[in-house]
Amino acid sequence: QEADTAPVTVYLWQHFRSAAQLRDLASIHFPLLPLSAYEGYAGKRFVERISVDMLACTLCGPTTKLLHAASGRPYLQQGKWDISVSHTDHTYALSLSRHAHGMDIETWGNRALRIAERFLHPDELDLLHNLPPYTPEQAATLLWSGKEAAFKRFSTHGAKAISDVHLTAIAPHRLRATLPALQLQAQVVCVTYPHCVCTYCV
Repeated sequence: QEADTAPVTVYLWQHFRSAAQLRDLASIHFPLLPLSAYEGYAGKRFVERISVDMLACTLCGPTTKLLHAASGRPYLQQGKWDISVSHTDHTYALSLSRHAHGMDIETWGNRALRIAERFLHPDELDLLHNLPPYTPEQAATLLWSGKEAAFKRFSTHGAKAISDVHLTAIAPHRLRATLPALQLQAQVVCVTYPHCVCTYCV
């Protein structure tokens, strides 16, 4: 679906370029992207930041500027779209919507399962074994990502940590996110890829 009509459209870019290669790419294909804006960023942090900026310029025009509010929340200077950004293990994501939303991507792995009791509430732990077709390891990664996406969605309403968000399953690949303290609800949509899971909350 086109971004104009879909609730949220997520764009992923997977690459393995180095910081030096990205500088060369930017100077050739993104001449309006000011490299001086990345002073203070190096290595992995530089790659993450400029990769997302290149995505923004590709999708929204060569003069697009991606800025960050004092809270850290990203926004486009032109203000046409609500956006969210994420990155994980050589994959970089930018989402566009006409609606307030949050988006996250996470690489599949066992880290989320190892720390599940730190970010899941006791009544959410059952989802590790009751979220078909996912294994407990996959379910933990998906739930972590879903909470991150919902936290980004709710952060402007007062959410302070992902543990503030409660998740319940409502359909295959869909969760309900609630912020009990403020009686807020939203839906989380989960999209799986071979190397990662992408979730967005709107």
